[in-house]
Amino acid sequence: MNSRKMKKVIDLFKNKYTPNNGHNYSELLEEFITKFNSEFEDFEYFEDIIQFAMVAWNFGNMKTLIPKEEFNKLMSGMPKEGNRLFKKMVAHKAAEYEKHTSFIVDFELGDEEDDSKFSVITQTQEDHLDMLAGGMENEPTENDLQENYIDRIAIMVKPLQPFLDWYYNIYPEDRAVDDVEEANTYLLGEDVEDVEKWLKKKYDLIFKLQLEDYHDYGKDWPKKRDYKMFRLWFHVEISTMVYDLERKPVVKL
Repeated sequence: MNSRKMKKVIDLFKNKYTPNNGHNYSELLEEFITKFNSEFEDFEYFEDIIQFAMVAWNFGNMKTLIPKEEFNKLMSGMPKEGNRLFKKMVAHKAAEYEKHTSFIVDFELGDEEDDSKFSVITQTQEDHLDMLAGGMENEPTENDLQENYIDRIAIMVKPLQPFLDWYYNIYPEDRAVDDVEEANTYLLGEDVEDVEKWLKKKYDLIFKLQLEDYHDYGKDWPKKRDYKMFRLWFHVEISTMVYDLERKPVVKL
């Protein structure tokens, strides 16, 4: 199934991280996932299971915080694929883990020999809601509008021939579609001092986002992806100076 989406800028910078308040959220999330083990048969990669569970966990938090009507609107915007399982996990989180109120914002897999081990980074409920409110309500100052400078590092990723060969092998009818070769842009915080080092550690996150942007059926993705393959499949440009020429503030969806 072709899942071509509208191109978008994806912000990979995480906001303020906070301690886990005495709870081991890695163990809590692992326990949460284990409850639904038998229903993850269609997930090829363990990272995808963790990501899916993280989102369900955070939606479970929101279910207890906002009015039912607003929450239902939020849920209606979720993709239909996996929706039944997602709803079950959200309800389970809200009911069984209500006292664990922190939001899970990122995770790290263990070493290559045991990638079933992972750790997570959390935000307290207060910090997470402040972050969301700040994203919606903070208006730029006059100086900001004059400067137009955005405190992000931009990574622009454009498909090269190996990626195009893979894509056209699945969708030969799309050879005449120009936007297959367009670049996607990913944003990082300015505190990332060595972008190349960050890429070597996080390249597969971008690799999967690129693959999913064109074809969301993971079983057709290349299996043994590494950093060398990433650089062969994509042209990467890095910009440390990002400017917004519009007067309206950027809205994160």
